Amino acid sequence: QDQGERLYAMACDVGDVESCVDLAELVLDRDGPRSLALYDQACDGGYYYACVQQGVDLLLGGGVEADPARGVERLKLACEGGEPRGCATLATAYLSGIGVTADTGAAVGLYERACEADDGYACGSLGTLYSLGQGVERDLTRASDLFARGCNAGSAIACGNLGWMHVSGLGVPEDRDGGVALLQ
Repeated sequence: QDQGERLYAMACDVGDVESCVDLAELVLDRDGPRSLALYDQACDGGYYYACVQQGVDLLLGGGVEADPARGVERLKLACEGGEPRGCATLATAYLSGIGVTADTGAAVGLYERACEADDGYACGSLGTLYSLGQGVERDLTRASDLFARGCNAGSAIACGNLGWMHVSGLGVPEDRDGGVALLQ
């Protein structure tokens, strides 16, 4: 055990839930059960981003045995606890049918909820749905607005999508220079 791991363990033991998450990430590849227990401690302690990280690991089997149903439950807890990324990640699960029955309508509602809380990934993902007309009526203007919101919230993918819309003149006036700038 290195010193950093020991320090995270000490902080976690006295209730620092963020240290529990840091420790969970450190031990994930070599001790999946311990990592899950640490994520549980942080998530159950109200640090809902830990629920998101744990949910993703459980959905996809990242460092632990896949348990999609439990992963979805952790994402629901995070979303209901007010963690936008929990809602956005749960939306992706609904869109792809991982751990739940595919439900584009549920995905749209969850992306909207997370986007309203300025989750850039959620805004960009919702923009993609509007640009394709998947689960919603196709609306390129709405898509470009969502990509812009996602881009402003730090999503490189949303910036890229908005850039292509400007270069192509899809849903926005054609602006090659502005579009290329967004793509860089």
